[in-house]
Order: sequence, then structure tokens, then C-alpha cells
Amino acid sequence: MPRRKILLVEDNVDHAELTELSLKRHISNIEVIKSHSGKACMEVLASDSFDVIILDYSLPDRNGLLILKSIKSHRIKTPVIIVTGMGSEAIAVKAIKNGAYDYLIKSDGYLVTLPVTVQKVLQNKGLEDLLDETEQRYKDLVENANDGIYVLDNQGRFILINNTIEDFTGYSREELLKTHFRHLIAKEEKQRWLSLLKQFKDHNNLDHIETVIRTKDGKKIPVELNITPIFKNGEIDGYQGIARDISARIKTDNEIRRQSKELKKLNEELKQKNKELEEINRLKSQFVSNVSHELRTPLNGVLGYAELLRDGIYGQVNNDQKKALQNIISSGNHLLDLINEILDFSKLQNGRMMLYKEVCSIYDIVDAVEATFRPIVRNCPIEFMVNIEPDLPKVYVDSQKIYQVFLNVVGNAVKFTSQGEIEIRGRLEGDEILFSVRDTGIGVSKENLKFVFEEFRQLDGSKTRRFGGTGIGLSLTKQLLELHGGRIWIESELGKGSTFYFTLSALKETPEDENVVTRFGREENGRPRFAREGSVK
Repeated sequence: MPRRKILLVEDNVDHAELTELSLKRHISNIEVIKSHSGKACMEVLASDSFDVIILDYSLPDRNGLLILKSIKSHRIKTPVIIVTGMGSEAIAVKAIKNGAYDYLIKSDGYLVTLPVTVQKVLQNKGLEDLLDETEQRYKDLVENANDGIYVLDNQGRFILINNTIEDFTGYSREELLKTHFRHLIAKEEKQRWLSLLKQFKDHNNLDHIETVIRTKDGKKIPVELNITPIFKNGEIDGYQGIARDISARIKTDNEIRRQSKELKKLNEELKQKNKELEEINRLKSQFVSNVSHELRTPLNGVLGYAELLRDGIYGQVNNDQKKALQNIISSGNHLLDLINEILDFSKLQNGRMMLYKEVCSIYDIVDAVEATFRPIVRNCPIEFMVNIEPDLPKVYVDSQKIYQVFLNVVGNAVKFTSQGEIEIRGRLEGDEILFSVRDTGIGVSKENLKFVFEEFRQLDGSKTRRFGGTGIGLSLTKQLLELHGGRIWIESELGKGSTFYFTLSALKETPEDENVVTRFGREENGRPRFAREGSVK
């Protein structure tokens, strides 16, 4: 606790010494500064501050009342205790009226009474200092608040405003004080204020009221007002409130509304574009499907007659003619496979793909795949390997579609591997069977990996054209696996080869109906299909 300072103004040296001793005996942590005249007292007060002033009434140069008046005229708030050896009630009354804290007579018990009075003054001074500090903090808070704070009298005139009110109205404090609040309300808002005042009388407050005020330079500012009454003895004595400039908020709200309107318009345009694109896509798919069907019918006829010619049904053919006819048949079958691939893709796009699910052994499918590709790579510098773990559980799939998945993935490896190795592997991992097809072909660059399963995407035009293909095989493969609840991904390095991984769920228990037709998850009675033979696309 800081040391308390007491100014003792006493011309009698002995009295001053006795008074100091008595004060220090009864009050700890104090410092007593002595002064012997009114003039010296005022000089000390001009350069220093004190917690208490003990002022003798009878001084050589002037009496205590004159000094007290001088102290108060200099706005010194330090409490003053006047002491005298010959006092009267009239002097005491004058002293108190002029601002003295107390008036003591130097009687026999004076040196005991004085410390008690000083102690009381110090306690009150501490409370007053705390109150002053709190009040100053409150004033600082009000003055520096971002919102405008004001107090009105019971007639609606300003009696207190903070800096913010001055800032956004443009009026000085002196101009606003005693000015009626309605003076600030914009002309077009005054009629509305009549109804708001009625609401105020009914509810005794106005919360979050938005209105417009007029500044000194005529500018209009939107504000949000909160007004509450101040009561005294049960009657409204005035009003206090907060005014917030909401120009930025309204500007933001207007911008949000503008952008929302624009976004809504863009959404409508986007919906319309989507409808148009969906219609275009539907027409495209329908066209592809129709054209594919129209191509497949005569192509089957061409292949049929070519096979009849090759087999000598219409007459003997020589070896060169047989080779030519076989080339026609091979190319025709390749074209037929491409058409079928496009048809399957079209069905997937339109949600018309039918799955004929059955419980089957994965070994049967892999055997068929191996039987298809081993003759193709027999005369190539490629080692073709199949390593499937024994005793793998059965799967519940459309065997024809899973066979097609293997054809596409392994066929892809064969197309892009001129020499080296191609290996098919399969093993059980948890509830899934994980398959991989590894090759030592041309590989895929890191930046192109994300495009591998996109439809119509051909990562290397020259290579793809060299080996053929529609650009939808791997996309079709991915969708077929996803229809079965599986997934597919690739690991590859350019120039070193690729490994495709894909999964199928292992069968835990046999379904009630082993042979069902599923159309995107909807099952109907049907008959499973499985082709053990096929050609590479």
C-alpha cells in the first residue's frame, strides 16, 4: 500500500511536533509535511498532492477560512480538517459550508480525536479515489466506444453524448447538448417516429430500431437505436440509449442480396443448361445405341457369310482365299467387340445395364481369361503368368461382366507390353479378393495417372492409335466393378510398366436365390450368363 501524505498547516512549532507524533503513533505508513503559514501552504499545494490537509484556523498571514476558500478555488479536492484553539459554532458552520471535511477544537482530548478523524478521512478518501477511478474508467469506456452513447432528459433533449455521436453526426458536443433528439431524425422518418413513440410508451423501451438520421452537412446515415427509460421515484426522469452506424452492414446486406439474386439467376441458367446437356447426352447415347445396333446386325451377317465362305459351303477356296477370309472374320470380330463395348458403355450411362448375378468360382473366370490370352502371347517375347491363391472363396457376381473386366485389364497389358512379363495375381485380403495385373510395358506418367479411368481419354495418341481401342475400356471396367461393390486403381511408372489392382467381395454365405438379375441394385428373377471365350479389344 502506498504511503499516505498529510499536510499539517500549523504556526505553533510545539503543537506541530505533538500533532505529528500523535498521528504517527496511531496511523501507520504516513508522511507528515509541515507548513507554518497560509502562503507556504498554497505554495506546497501548487507542487505536491496530499491525502489530508490539517489546517489551523489562526495563522499569522490569514485565517483558515480564507485559506480553505483559496484551496477550493484552485479545484484541489483534498479533504481539509480545520482545527482551532478558540472556536465557535458560527465558525464551524462556515467551515463546513465552505467545504471542510470536519472542524475540531484543540481541547484536552484533541490529540486522540484528531488521529481518529484523520483515519476516517483516509478511509473515505480511499473509497472516493476508487470511485473516481471507476468513474473515470466508465467515462473512458463511454467516450471511446465504437457505438454512439447518449442520455436524454425527460423532454428528449441531449444531456450527455460520447465522441462517437459527435463523429457520425458532425455536430459538436456544445451544439447537441440541450438539442432535442428528433432534430437528428431525417424528415422522411419523422412520421414513423410517431408510431415508434407510441410503442415506447406501451413497452417502455425500443430495441434494435433502424432509422435514418441527418448529419450536420445534410448527409443521411442509417442507424440502429436502442432506447431505455431512466426512472426516478417511479417516474421517467430521462432516457439512455445506444446508436450504431449500420451503413457498412446495410451495404453488405445489399451486396449479399445482389449476389444472391445473381447467384439465383446463374443457378436457374445452370439448371437450364444441365437440362439441355442431359437431353443432348440422352440423344447422344440413344444415337450411339441405335447406330451400334444398326451396325451390329449387318456385321453379324457379314461375319456369318464370311465363315460360310471360309468353310467352303459355297465352293472350294484355296489357302490364300482362306487367309483373306480369316482376316475379314478376325477384323469383323474385333469391330463387333468394339461395338459391344460402346453398347455396354451406353447402357451404363443410361442406367440400363443388367447384372445377371450368380455364385461362381473365380478360378473358372481366370481360367477362361488365361485360355483367351495365352495363345495370343505365345509367339511374343512375353512371359505370361497366372498366380492365384488356392482355396479362395466364391463370389456373387455377373460372371460375364467380371470376365469382361479381366479382358479389358489384361488386354490393356497385352496391348502396351511388347516384351517382358504379364502376371495375373489374386489373394484374399479381409472380406475381399484382391486381384492385380502387372506388366512391364510402357507405363503411365505421374501426371497422367488421374486420367486413366476417364472415358474417351487416350493418354498417348500415337500408342493408342497403334494398338487401337475406343478409350472407354478402363472407364467401363471401373463402372462394372463399382456396380459389384468393388474398386480399381493403378500404380505405374513411365517406361517401367503398370500394375492394376481391383477388388471383389468374397462370398460369406450363399444367397437364397443364387441366380438373379440385378439392374443397379434392383434384383429380378433371371438367368446368369457366362462366356468362357472372347477376344481382346
